[in-house]
Amino acid sequence: MIMIRRNNKSQGQALVEFALILTVLLAMMFIIVESARILQGWVTVQNAARAGARYAITGNFTEGWSNVTDCEAVMPAKFDDRCDDFRVASIIEAAHEGLSGLPLDEDPASDPFSNPPDENSYYIEVYGGIVGEDGAYILDDFAGMPGQVVVVRAVYNVPVITPFFRPIIDVIPVFGQVTMNNEAFGSLGNPTSGAGLPPDFGSPLPTVGASPTPVTPTPTETPDPALIPTETPTPTETFTPTPTYCGAYIESPPVDGQNYLWVSGEPGADVTVIDLTTGETLGQDTFVAVGGHLCGGFADFSGADALNPVLVAGHVILAVPSQGQPANAIVLQGSPTPTATNTPVVLPTSTQTATPTVTPTSTPSDPYIRLIANCSISTDAQFNVLGYNWPTDESIALFWNGAPQSVIPAGHSGSFSQNWTKSGLIVGTQVDPTIYEVRATSNTWTKTANFRVPCDYEDIPTPEATVTPTPAPADLIVVGPPQILSTRPLVAYQPISVRVAISNTGDVDVSSQFFVDVYFDPQGSITPTINITNSVGYMGVSALAGGASRVITITAPIGFENEPDPHLVYAMVDSLLQVSEADETNNVSESLTVGDVTPAATPTQTATPPVGGEFISGVARLRIISWLPQPRAVITLVDEGTGEAIISTVADQNGFFEFPGIPAGTYTVRACTILDNNSYSGLRVGITASSSSADVYLLAGPCS
Repeated sequence: MIMIRRNNKSQGQALVEFALILTVLLAMMFIIVESARILQGWVTVQNAARAGARYAITGNFTEGWSNVTDCEAVMPAKFDDRCDDFRVASIIEAAHEGLSGLPLDEDPASDPFSNPPDENSYYIEVYGGIVGEDGAYILDDFAGMPGQVVVVRAVYNVPVITPFFRPIIDVIPVFGQVTMNNEAFGSLGNPTSGAGLPPDFGSPLPTVGASPTPVTPTPTETPDPALIPTETPTPTETFTPTPTYCGAYIESPPVDGQNYLWVSGEPGADVTVIDLTTGETLGQDTFVAVGGHLCGGFADFSGADALNPVLVAGHVILAVPSQGQPANAIVLQGSPTPTATNTPVVLPTSTQTATPTVTPTSTPSDPYIRLIANCSISTDAQFNVLGYNWPTDESIALFWNGAPQSVIPAGHSGSFSQNWTKSGLIVGTQVDPTIYEVRATSNTWTKTANFRVPCDYEDIPTPEATVTPTPAPADLIVVGPPQILSTRPLVAYQPISVRVAISNTGDVDVSSQFFVDVYFDPQGSITPTINITNSVGYMGVSALAGGASRVITITAPIGFENEPDPHLVYAMVDSLLQVSEADETNNVSESLTVGDVTPAATPTQTATPPVGGEFISGVARLRIISWLPQPRAVITLVDEGTGEAIISTVADQNGFFEFPGIPAGTYTVRACTILDNNSYSGLRVGITASSSSADVYLLAGPCS
């Protein structure tokens, strides 16, 4: 019998099966590769949109941009047209940095929305919410009003690189979108600081701080309660005659590039215009008695008295009168109208401002503002500032009693709404109420509305005395011992950061500024107070409500000495005894023991004080609501010839400082202080010795 063997597998069949399996395997590998690339693109654009939105809600914009050219120098070419709104441009810049992990086509001609879209093309969009007469709605290329929504969207086109899918589709678009609510930004100098401002200091600090001198505790060992209440009324009496002068009012909105300004004030008083951003003096003049202005006197900085140099957008301009409070304003963007600078016929803006009061028509066509509510019965108030019919291509600056509060950039819808919170208001009477002015100013319009304290009620309800509990007096304490924040190992003569927790255990608010000091190994007595000469670092606190607590960080610039070992660290609240408290013996903290401080070489003082027969002096002033003298501000004198700091001093309780015995020359005066964990700084340039008017004005900003 013949047996026939058959082969069930052929080489051809194996090759076909392998080809089929290989195709599936390659397709799966390509799908994994492309999916990973698409996922990376999607995660990147989502994070970029989130970075832009988180930056947007602060209301901030990139520091150092003083004009459109500065913005265009750093923005991608496809977005340089957004530099007319610094805030939108800054949001796009923040989102663009988030896209840095992707290969980007920066060609302005690349189209991410074409069909098919260009490879590696991208786009960033910003939308913001606004509240107008017709309700809330969204605008494109707008970052949103305070408290309103802001949307940041990033689009990117991921190119397909694998040859298996390339013939099917070239580009896969991915996009990320994040929606957040803006914070309540809007106060002067720092848009992230919130709409509410700290309360006014009340009476000037020198009168409050002068009464409790270190000598007074000595005779109080013989208790005489009659002495305590007699000290309290004295600050109120000194406060009454203070507001006797009109001060200064900037009547024309300062605009980028213009060299003129119109200021009114007390007739016969001198006025100096200063650029607070650069410290330069732009001009000086005397108020001449002229009618039709906010004050009886008028100063025209134009023609022969024109400002020099010209105004720069974003800078803070200060008009300092020799009598009364200074006035400040932010220089707006835009070009000044080409009218002759020596034609003061346009000046009586007060007549234009008065026209909205006669409005028989229910829907006026001209710009106007409204306050809801427009009065308060107490020292605190919260209200909305509403604006309508404003030119959409002009920025709007808002002022509270002549002090700038916020700027609404060009590109708005013509309407705006802001929520303001005010504290420390002066409550007048029904017959003679206190009137606060809210003013809105654009390049072509100025409109005002009045806020009244108290409201015009027939009767202001007063609670019965029997129902109202007697509040416990203010009492400031340090909670627990201070804590060292600097990382170990600690080295002698190196800066040390210390955290201090303070509290007001009473019911009465402390509404005036006070200081908290840190002491390393103090000499002498530590109870009930520590001598201020032992202080190694301090910080000012603007106010502390009854029952409130606060944690602050104080830096001791010189740090620990080599001896003793271990070291004792103390903190003291109200170290200058400026606040009247229920208990003045509990202001010093418990001690903190710090050991293992690495010894170091004792630093040698290399700088030698300058020797000469000239002097420079002035007053440091800080603005919270009004310009007040700032105690303990650090003042540094810089020689403009060499650029070196030659000597420093600390302002006294009146904010006064002096540099005696210096050589003749031209100097820059710099000032710095730390208040509520925030730094404030200011400078004046071109000060020649001898000068007794080198006043320095501090605004929120880093100390340089």
